[in-house]
Amino acid sequence: MPASRPDLALLPRPSRMSSLGGRLTLDRDTTVRALPGAEPAADLLRSLVGPAAGLPLAPSPEGRIVLALDEQLGGLGEEGYGLTVSPQALLLRAAHPTGLLRGVQTIRQLLPAEALSGGVRGPGSWELPCVEITDIPELPWRGSLLDVARHFRPMDYLLRYVDLLALHKLNTLHLHLTDDQGWRMPVDAYPRLTEQMVFGDGDGEIFLDFTYAIDVIAHELAHGLTQYTANLRYEGQSGALNESVSDVFGSLVKQYSLGQSAEQADWLIGAGLLAPRVSGDALRSMKAPGTAYDDDVLGKDPQPASMEEYVETEEDNGGVHINSGIPNRAFYLLATALGGNAWERAGQIWFDVLTGGELTATADFAEFARLTVAAAGDRFGERGEREAVLKAWSEVGVPTAE
Repeated sequence: MPASRPDLALLPRPSRMSSLGGRLTLDRDTTVRALPGAEPAADLLRSLVGPAAGLPLAPSPEGRIVLALDEQLGGLGEEGYGLTVSPQALLLRAAHPTGLLRGVQTIRQLLPAEALSGGVRGPGSWELPCVEITDIPELPWRGSLLDVARHFRPMDYLLRYVDLLALHKLNTLHLHLTDDQGWRMPVDAYPRLTEQMVFGDGDGEIFLDFTYAIDVIAHELAHGLTQYTANLRYEGQSGALNESVSDVFGSLVKQYSLGQSAEQADWLIGAGLLAPRVSGDALRSMKAPGTAYDDDVLGKDPQPASMEEYVETEEDNGGVHINSGIPNRAFYLLATALGGNAWERAGQIWFDVLTGGELTATADFAEFARLTVAAAGDRFGERGEREAVLKAWSEVGVPTAE
């Protein structure tokens, strides 16, 4: 029979807590008595504790676990509760339904760790320490911010995150849904939020109208291509590849629209977007990463041009907009080495890798590089394209050997 933690390590620490000595045993015969208005708290207790601990916690008018609403306990406020655990029974009382829900989370924390983790399932018995607790939150707003605009999170992560907030009695979830990275949550009443692209018109001080640059528009559209093909995860090197692929196709669209060869192109992303007072030429330079701007307000372009300058950071999803300079320069080197129209050979190789089905969602630079070597051989045979790909990656310090 797993014992509860002896130190009563409850988070947050209750307002008042005292040990009564002894233990209450919960087993498959333990039942729950929910007085009028307390049924939602009883349901929550069953859903959170029952499956992990293997306890049905069936409803019964004779239940040893008693949940009660008592308006006479007005001093507890909306979220406060009183909890008494004796060797014979457990009594949870509150003046408001929310207080009962907070108390249920305390019961969870009093259980052994296995009952929280779900590590033990099936029939069994569990012990709770006998305690007297009165808990009234000191702060009315206890919240956490989760950034899902820049940091993509799967649904099971979000559900677990909310569960942990509730377990520790945080009462506010601030979801950072949108900023310059776009809108990440569908809303049925506003379908165009996820159907229509929106570009800012700039502030006139730092940035001008973002629709001025066709490569920026194509860059954003290319993210859709990536999402529905390789679906590169937006963090670390796979995220930097995600950004780089968009830069590559954005630049190719610009070159195609202008009728430019690789030699004629400026290889700038977002040229003309910076306001006249800003010291810089563009948002990024594929030809010379790290040189697009150097300004008192914007700072200096942080992009590296090779793996020797790779930036280790937790910002920007692990530097997705920073380290993308490395594969960007590799593509520039390949395109200019091959000459002619960059979309005809270099661009085709990149497209083949993105859509070929072998690129994993967590690919690093080396995996992408190896696949471009293979794609060049598959499409162009033993001509010079494959060697040009090898040389381009070598110059930026990315290995292509297994």
